[in-house]
Amino acid sequence: MGVRGPFYEIYFTDPFNQEAWKEEGGPDVPLVAAIDKARISVDVAAYSLSLYSIQSALLHAHHAV
Repeated sequence: MGVRGPFYEIYFTDPFNQEAWKEEGGPDVPLVAAIDKARISVDVAAYSLSLYSIQSALLHAHHAV
């Protein structure tokens, strides 16, 4: 589930989806792609960050600087 604007995209996980427990194939796919394409900065505001693919992408972006 997501919202797209002129320079942002927001994604949410549906906690009531029976597939949500897998913690994959949800908002992490487009979010990791966006993090990997970032060239100047990545700004993140998160309440909880349990998706390992996103954690790895953020760490990779941090070390690439």
